[in-house]
Amino acid sequence: MSTLTASLQNGIATAATNFWRWWRDELVRLLPATVRSRLQHRQLLPVVVYSDTQWEFWTPSLENKRAARMKQTVLDMTVEPETRLSQAQAAFAWLESPVALSLPASMVLRRTLVLPAALEENLKQALAYDLDRHTPFRGDELYFDAQVIERDADRGEIQVVLAATLRANADRIMAQLREAGAEIVALSPDPPENIESKLNLLPTEDRPSLRPWQRWAISGGVVLIVLLLLAAIALPIGQKRAYAIKLRQQADTAQIQAMEVTRLHDELDRLVADYDFIPENKGAYPSTVRVLDEITKLLPDDTWLTQMELKNTVGSKETRHEIFIRGESAHASELVTLMESSGLVTQAAPRSPTTTIRTNTGTTEMFDIGAQLKKLPTPERVAVMVEGKVAVPEKPAPPPPPPRPITVLPDSTVPASAAAPAPVAVPAVVPVATPVVQPVAAPAPRQTRAARRAAAAQAAAAAKQPEPVADVIDNGGGEEMEDDGASQHQEAEGGE
Repeated sequence: MSTLTASLQNGIATAATNFWRWWRDELVRLLPATVRSRLQHRQLLPVVVYSDTQWEFWTPSLENKRAARMKQTVLDMTVEPETRLSQAQAAFAWLESPVALSLPASMVLRRTLVLPAALEENLKQALAYDLDRHTPFRGDELYFDAQVIERDADRGEIQVVLAATLRANADRIMAQLREAGAEIVALSPDPPENIESKLNLLPTEDRPSLRPWQRWAISGGVVLIVLLLLAAIALPIGQKRAYAIKLRQQADTAQIQAMEVTRLHDELDRLVADYDFIPENKGAYPSTVRVLDEITKLLPDDTWLTQMELKNTVGSKETRHEIFIRGESAHASELVTLMESSGLVTQAAPRSPTTTIRTNTGTTEMFDIGAQLKKLPTPERVAVMVEGKVAVPEKPAPPPPPPRPITVLPDSTVPASAAAPAPVAVPAVVPVATPVVQPVAAPAPRQTRAARRAAAAQAAAAAKQPEPVADVIDNGGGEEMEDDGASQHQEAEGGE
């Protein structure tokens, strides 16, 4: 039971040591090259290279900011024992540091082995059982160590360098150095130039144990590393959390602003729809008065209508605004072209064949034409905001008043029956400018119904029987002269 407990403790200690070495090496690799070289320089030990004729002392140094070992002193071992001992004591006193003993190559046995990767955790313990198979000596006759130099994950194998030396030879050499005052902490099978070597043939129990302050330093370093690791994990998480909260607040603010913008867009669309309701429904097509006025101007004098109809036909996709006219004309075949050229309608075509009839005055044609009214262009919108200020659209200037008709002044040569009333001079209306409202012409006085009927009857009679109107020309001398027709009339009366 005690053997099992000791083996378990040794396994735990070995695993902890391996983990610490791995963690330390990984942290060192993250450091800058200059810092890494300085740390490596501090960890290097002075090395004593032993031979039967001389001892060489190598000390750590920095060459071009890289750690290395330089040869400092060479002691001649062929002198007398007293002189040799005094020189060695002086050299070790000058070093003031533990040293590593470098054995000559003739005393070291090296082998390269390929082992299963599962043995890496307890590599030295596993090799201790098979030293007699890998070397010609038994395990209790050797000091040995091993180092992994290559790993093959695909095959699950590792390549290991095994170094060993005879205990008797190593103990004899170390006894000589200890007699001169040296503190040996490592037994290296490599030359001192190889500072990357991790091989130490000295048994673990013979290596100097750590002092209490060193143990506390290692424990404190481990605790500090753990705290730094936790801080390195927790600090980015806290920063990301604060950043996420800030982004969330910004997103909520942006969402509220977007909802307000959407509401304003909807309100604007509603107002625009209300604004466009009248232009699109009432002003999209010409009014009945305008259509009647255009048709009246368009038709020739030898044409009159018996029926005119404006009709809105609701279709599956849109509503058609149509106009139908029926009547008589001396040239009914030209009416379709006239209507198309007016720009008021489109798709004008006869609805029925033209019928020719004879009357007392001549030949006329009866027509029936249909067409579709053209859609009027949408009126331009008025800007209501100009550089952050409300823009008040200017009122259009009122149209100029229509010119007054020129009346005929009475003349002594014209009979009383043909004389017209004297003209009445009306002063021009001068608009008075105001800072806000444009001048607007005064509305005409409203006529009574009887007056309007009388004016319409007079206009109809004048259209049927047109009478020549004498033009009056002012010659600049205050006298008025009539045209040639009036002169001939006066000559005829004088002849009578």
